[in-house]
Amino acid sequence: MKKTLNSTAIIGLENGFVQTPKNVITNANLTDSAVRLFQLILDTPSNSKVSLEYYRKMLNWSKNKLAKATESLQKNGFLKISKIPKGKGNGFSYHYSISSFGNLKNETDLKTSEELEEIIDEIQLQETDVEPQNIETVTDNSIDDDELYNYLGTLVDLIDYYGDIYKEEFYPFFAKSDLKGMKKVTDKYLKQFYNTELAKVKNPESNKKAFEALKYWLKVEVFEKKNLLRLYPTKYSSINSKFISLKAQYRIERPVDFETQLGDFLENPID
Repeated sequence: MKKTLNSTAIIGLENGFVQTPKNVITNANLTDSAVRLFQLILDTPSNSKVSLEYYRKMLNWSKNKLAKATESLQKNGFLKISKIPKGKGNGFSYHYSISSFGNLKNETDLKTSEELEEIIDEIQLQETDVEPQNIETVTDNSIDDDELYNYLGTLVDLIDYYGDIYKEEFYPFFAKSDLKGMKKVTDKYLKQFYNTELAKVKNPESNKKAFEALKYWLKVEVFEKKNLLRLYPTKYSSINSKFISLKAQYRIERPVDFETQLGDFLENPID
């Protein structure tokens, strides 16, 4: 039994489950039959065989319906069928690669539903290996919707600052809810901003302690708070004015020479 806030579902555990990547289920270009076929291929154990004919009989589909479902998966990059020669005089076998990312599309390999019907005839009783290394899911990198949108909420300044150049790199990972990819792109632009801003400091060598404090402050603002647009309030209008304020805080104790010390003693003798 599975409960949500407003429903109760009774599930037969003995029948097992099929996990389907969300972006496959919600892809408007895939037919319902294509999604069901994808689920069955994805659920095939890596030590078992894939047979389109077996799935056709299981679902009681016509060859045409199976061909159209297969065509839909191909056109949208979720399935690739490769014809592999078995050796001279031994014919061919068919291998299937599936990807939940929709990144297998190759116009030269696409087959029409008519061609696929012929393939289905050809491999009716032929079971072929799935390539486990090509069965990709978004499980490892994906995050739930709340976590995703909470993360996006921290990137407002970055999106506003860099605009389309950042969004074009970021969007492919966002579309797959791939947090690892999103963070990689985000870190790249945050580092770029950090280094550019730090390079504006004039004479950083004039006070090493102040400069180290400035770098720490900027790291917190940029990498932790992702604050790019509100770095400098009215108190200091640029990174140089921030550096000057830190120099006042981290005063350099300069050595005083003997003559100056003697002059001070003569002017203010100790009783």
